Amino acid sequence: MNRLPALFLCTVTCIAVTRIGAAQQTARPEPAFEVATIKPSDPAERRMMMQMSEGVLHAKNMPLVELINFAYEIKSSSLLSGLPEWAKQEHYDVEAKQDEEEARALRKLPEEERGYATRRMVQKMLEERLHLKLTKEQKEQPVYALVVAKSGVKMKPSAAPPADEKAGPGARPDAGPGAGGPQRMRRGMMMDGRGQLTGTDSTTGMIANVISHMPEASERVVVDKTGLTGHYDFTLKWTPEMPAPAFRGADSGAPPPPASDNNGPTLFTALEEQLGLKLETAKDLVTSYHVESLDHPTAN
Repeated sequence: MNRLPALFLCTVTCIAVTRIGAAQQTARPEPAFEVATIKPSDPAERRMMMQMSEGVLHAKNMPLVELINFAYEIKSSSLLSGLPEWAKQEHYDVEAKQDEEEARALRKLPEEERGYATRRMVQKMLEERLHLKLTKEQKEQPVYALVVAKSGVKMKPSAAPPADEKAGPGARPDAGPGAGGPQRMRRGMMMDGRGQLTGTDSTTGMIANVISHMPEASERVVVDKTGLTGHYDFTLKWTPEMPAPAFRGADSGAPPPPASDNNGPTLFTALEEQLGLKLETAKDLVTSYHVESLDHPTAN
């Protein structure tokens, strides 16, 4: 399980520079949001979240840089250069909706294709509303490999989603509030203050992506090498090394939210003890990006 693939043994640095734009992978259908609203977040808001359900993207209190990271699967701040400072500091609420017919077609796609299509829609929104243009390159560099600890997985498998005749093979409809039932977070992860991460119907790939942006990762990309394909519910609590940069403090005049437990375990220890996962040093081929142009959002 801890054995690294042959790719890690490669000693030749591979570099390729590519322009990212609307022409990317034109062989695939290009779904798009029919309407999108982007507005500044309430400065008093502390929680961040982003969900995609039934053809609707809902993002709350998201730094613009995090929207870019999601759209292009950028897994560490060290892999994105040329970003203006305002894009790291300004937070936005986003509501974007697909055409209903396109949304139904998207739900029928296998999960991997659905994820690609969702990210591509966000890319197009950023290109159109913020005039974002990126270039990218690939090279081998140190990373953290997320693997299953010797103790085994300790996360709770997510409940199977209800049957949905509109969803095709491989689709997993997001679980929303049932009729008269308690409201729960739909599929995704949420930072609830400093040092607490809650996951609902989440994958280990999603966990790796979130950890990549934490100070404890030391700007290394975290690569999912668990081999796990399931979906899990969990709550991870630890003592952060420093205030999480995604939460506001100085820009709003308010202090950063307190850590969930100042005497709690480190992130590395919490991962192993609470989730049954472990971070190991490794090397892998990593894609980095450079911002060529970016503007503030155009009017809604």
